[in-house]
Amino acid sequence: MRTWQIKPLTYDICIPPISKPFDAFSSEEAKEFFDWYIGKIPERIQYLSNRCARDLGISVDRINLQPESLPLVWKWFLNVADTEKTESNELQLNLQTEYIIRDIGMYVGEMFHSNYRCIQWSYYETPKTDFFVNMPLLVGFEDDCVSPPFHAVFEPIHMVGVQACRILDNRQKEDDLLNMCKIWIQKIPQNT
Repeated sequence: MRTWQIKPLTYDICIPPISKPFDAFSSEEAKEFFDWYIGKIPERIQYLSNRCARDLGISVDRINLQPESLPLVWKWFLNVADTEKTESNELQLNLQTEYIIRDIGMYVGEMFHSNYRCIQWSYYETPKTDFFVNMPLLVGFEDDCVSPPFHAVFEPIHMVGVQACRILDNRQKEDDLLNMCKIWIQKIPQNT
């Protein structure tokens, strides 16, 4: 289990209504969490957009749920993200950074949902052993790298977190988020 150092927060965080592992959610809790998450998206995107614009000294209109806004969001993130040492002296992202990753995940998810009509928010409850069980995710992607193609799901917080972890070994770049999204844009069926 991860533990974090307690530091004063400079970012208004959003705390989920349920604090237990996703695979332990009942059907009612999975629906409650999903509804809470979807309901929070507009508020969290507005807060994130305002913070990015203010801190970067740009118009908030440039943080507009379009793919070309992703490098601005990521540039801001790389400036505010912070790390800390664990008890075993390994480097990890700090707690505030993890909360920012959730907001950026909501932003990325809504960027796909609002720009591509075949991409929808969803979740699934089984199998309980699946890594993304009960998590809000995006469906409608099709991976045609194999034959026959299969329907791929995109869990945006996880995918943003993967990019954020590049900070831990100093491999981060301002176009990491955009490049990851470009890969997934290619998985959007063209006939929809």
